[in-house]
Amino acid sequence: MDEYRLANILAVEPEKVREYWEDVKAKDLLKYRIPETLNPTVNDAMEMVVRMRQSTFAVLDSTGRMIGECMLENFQGLCAMSHFSVRPEAQGSTAVAMAKSTISQLFSLKRSTDKTLPYIESLLGLTPLSNKLALRFARNIGYRKLCVIPNSYWLAYKQKFEDAQLSILEAPHG
Repeated sequence: MDEYRLANILAVEPEKVREYWEDVKAKDLLKYRIPETLNPTVNDAMEMVVRMRQSTFAVLDSTGRMIGECMLENFQGLCAMSHFSVRPEAQGSTAVAMAKSTISQLFSLKRSTDKTLPYIESLLGLTPLSNKLALRFARNIGYRKLCVIPNSYWLAYKQKFEDAQLSILEAPHG
């Protein structure tokens, strides 16, 4: 059985979701997850979850604790942009394992099982070149670089646009 379980974030107890975002905020990591907002708050994160509804997932560990979050947006056909965040203490190999499990579960969703869940065959990521940790994370979970797009990523905490890498991860076929 998989160590991590994917659940629509709106189906998770709001206290667990708030606790997750409070941990992310406490380590000053929320600015990377909500880069378009200057000094993002836990309430900003909670509002984002509600706004994105069915396309935001909580990643729960075997105890039911929320260990990460994945959001899909900008759906085009069977492709979506992906965003990940993890609890501060789950960085490194735990984050990679969590993301790989999440991606596997996302790719296994079928339209016929639940019409409210997305069905996708490829994920895109846009990562600022200055975020070396996120670039390595994307590479470690299987994304491959497509190109670099100049001035394509707004970082409110720096008050500037940065170049970003566009990457893709495709579902295995067979």
